[in-house]
Amino acid sequence: MDPEETLRYCLEKELANNGAILVSCFAEDSFFARYQKEFHDTGIAPFPKGYVTFTIDYILEIVKRNNWRYEYAEGIWQQDISVLEKPDSRESKLLIDFNSHTINFEEVRGKEMAERVRQSMLALSQLKPDGRRVIDVNKYAAVLIYRS
Repeated sequence: MDPEETLRYCLEKELANNGAILVSCFAEDSFFARYQKEFHDTGIAPFPKGYVTFTIDYILEIVKRNNWRYEYAEGIWQQDISVLEKPDSRESKLLIDFNSHTINFEEVRGKEMAERVRQSMLALSQLKPDGRRVIDVNKYAAVLIYRS
């Protein structure tokens, strides 16, 4: 079902009085949006095949087009990925496990796929003056939608 149709159905048919729908989403240029685009066909969690992700612009466009009442809040977070500089370290493997939502990712998906994820994360990061390697393009938002 189309996301707009789903939201409309939930607002009109399923939502209790004084209820709201919370949609979490991220910016088009965020780490997770890029990660999802790069790995969409691999089945890597948190974005397995067929998983629909919502960007901030997409959700706000739907909300505004339908004249729904809403509240919007956004934030930015950083992720220090310096441990990925040592690919065989326990910490590096744990960080890939965390970002992929997969325990023992390298064992489950193979060393080649783990290296592909590691290289992708490194490519999206910046080296800071203090020597840390950080992914800081991580804008996310929450859109709370109410009945009109």
